[in-house]
Amino acid sequence: MFTSIVYDKLKSSIKYVQDKSVTYLKAKDLILEYLSTHESINNETIRRLCRCTGKQASYYTKKLRDEEILEMIGESRAANI
Repeated sequence: MFTSIVYDKLKSSIKYVQDKSVTYLKAKDLILEYLSTHESINNETIRRLCRCTGKQASYYTKKLRDEEILEMIGESRAANI
């Protein structure tokens, strides 16, 4: 699998498609690895760790909460997970 830039340079007829499930699984591994040595994580740390946008970080956090892997601590925008 190449990046979108490589597909553009090759002018390939094959379109670049970012697989959300693969991306989520990679992010999940990175987040869980981080949490093995840290007590909590926040959205900003997830963005830096996974090199993603704030919206993607929120998506990852929500999925991990839905899977009951993470629990939100606090109710404000500054809540830790």
